[in-house]
Amino acid sequence: MPAQSTVPILHKAIRVIRALSGPVEIGSIQQLAEVAGVATTSCFRIANTLERERWVTKPGPGDPYYRLSVGLLPLLEPLQNVQRLVALSQSSLTALAQATSLSAKLSVREGLEAVTIARVEPNTGMSIGSPVGSRFPIVVGSSGAALLAALADAEIQRIVKASPPQAWAHQQPSELLVRVAACRSAGVCVDVGSYHPSLAGWSATITSRGLHAAVTVTGLTQDLLARGESQIVPALRQAAKQLLKADASPV
Repeated sequence: MPAQSTVPILHKAIRVIRALSGPVEIGSIQQLAEVAGVATTSCFRIANTLERERWVTKPGPGDPYYRLSVGLLPLLEPLQNVQRLVALSQSSLTALAQATSLSAKLSVREGLEAVTIARVEPNTGMSIGSPVGSRFPIVVGSSGAALLAALADAEIQRIVKASPPQAWAHQQPSELLVRVAACRSAGVCVDVGSYHPSLAGWSATITSRGLHAAVTVTGLTQDLLARGESQIVPALRQAAKQLLKADASPV
C-alpha cells in the first residue's frame, strides 16, 4: 500500500502499543520512545492519549511500569474463538510435532492469506516452521488448500484469480484444486513444493464454532517422504480429533 494512503501518527501509536506488549518492562517515557522508535514528544502524546482511552496505564505508586490495560479487552471480543482455539491447540500440536518430528502449526484464513496462529517445534531434528503471525498466499501449501476446502467453488475461483503471480511460481491452479478436492473427500491433503521445491506439508481441515482452521505438519520434502503417509496422516488426524474434542468441552 502506498505510504501516502496511510496515517503516520497511527503507525507510531501502533509501534508504542507493540513496544508495551513486548518482553521489556518500560518505566519512563524516554525508554518507551527508545523501544518504540518514536520521538519522545510524539511518544508522550500517544501515551497520554492511550491512557485517556484506558488502553494503557502509566507508572505509579502501585506499579513502576507502563502496562497495556484491561480496557483493551473489549476490542478482542471478536477474536475470542481464535484465542480459544490457540489455547486449546497447544497440547494437540505438541503431540503431533513429537509423533512426526516435524513442525506443527495451526492456521486460519484472512482474505487471500493463510495466517499461522499457533505452532510447536519438535524436540529433535531440524525443523522448518513459520512463526506465529506468518502469512502466505492461501493458494500455496497444504494449509491453504485445507482452508479453501470449506469455501464454495465460485469463491475459490475468485481467490485464484486475485492471488499474486508469485503464488504460481512453483505450481499451477489445477494442482491447488487437486489438494482442495483431497481435503474435501479425505479430510487431509499433501503438498510438495508449491511454496518452495524443498518444502512439503500435510494438513487436516477442522471447523470450530464456525471458524475454519488447518492443522499442519511441515518440513523438508525429504523428511516428509522418509516418514511417509502411514506415519504422518494418523498423527495428523489424531491431532485434529483431539483439538475438536477439547473445543467441545465446557470452558
